[in-house]
Amino acid sequence: MLEQEKNNNGFALLELLIVMVLVGIVSAIAYPNFSEWNKERKVRQDVDRIYSLMKNIHMQMERGSFAYVQIFFDPTPDEIHVQSRGITMQELASKINDGSDPWNDTTALADRCTLDIDDLWTVFPGSSSSEELNALVYEIFLENLDTNITESSGICFSRNGKFYRGAGGLGSGVTGEPINYIYFCVKERTENCNIDGVDTGDDFPDPDPMMFSDGDDDKQLYVNVIKWSRYGNLAKYKFLVREGAESGSWK
Repeated sequence: MLEQEKNNNGFALLELLIVMVLVGIVSAIAYPNFSEWNKERKVRQDVDRIYSLMKNIHMQMERGSFAYVQIFFDPTPDEIHVQSRGITMQELASKINDGSDPWNDTTALADRCTLDIDDLWTVFPGSSSSEELNALVYEIFLENLDTNITESSGICFSRNGKFYRGAGGLGSGVTGEPINYIYFCVKERTENCNIDGVDTGDDFPDPDPMMFSDGDDDKQLYVNVIKWSRYGNLAKYKFLVREGAESGSWK
């Protein structure tokens, strides 16, 4: 009886080599796009985390848990540390009513947004305040972002907007005239987000039209901005650059 001929449907070695080469080509084309998408995603997620922290502490102030709050930023070569802080209505009233308290020194209004945690802030992550109040403040450490500020900085809000102040890179002069925005971008491609100058006021300048880490590298910095007013009114935008364009727009 004749043996039935076997039907071999396996791949030949040459066919496997061709498939491997094609997979390699597709991967080489797709990986840079995926890598760029992943960097943009990480920047967007970290900016969302900062925005949420800022919104949360302002909401706690509006609810009456705090009378005065600060969002503290500390950029280092490795990360950006962001922390929310506050003092209660009773503590603020006590300072206002004590004529000898440094709070009432009108020649040093910037000190009302002091960055020294022991001089003013009684509620902050890890403070000795009540567990209930400590649960309302947060801190985060972000490794994917760079920012336009180069020093420890803070922005401070009060319930009625009266004591709105800034410190460090977010304030100027002895009055602590506040800056109303802060930039963030992908960390590994830039220093200080390549933003030329920071102005006070409600508007924020566009980034450098090139939007690249250097002229020979067409890789976006994924610049984002968080903006606020003396009454909070938080908003966030990202700077979009079309491929091949020398300028962009905020969205």
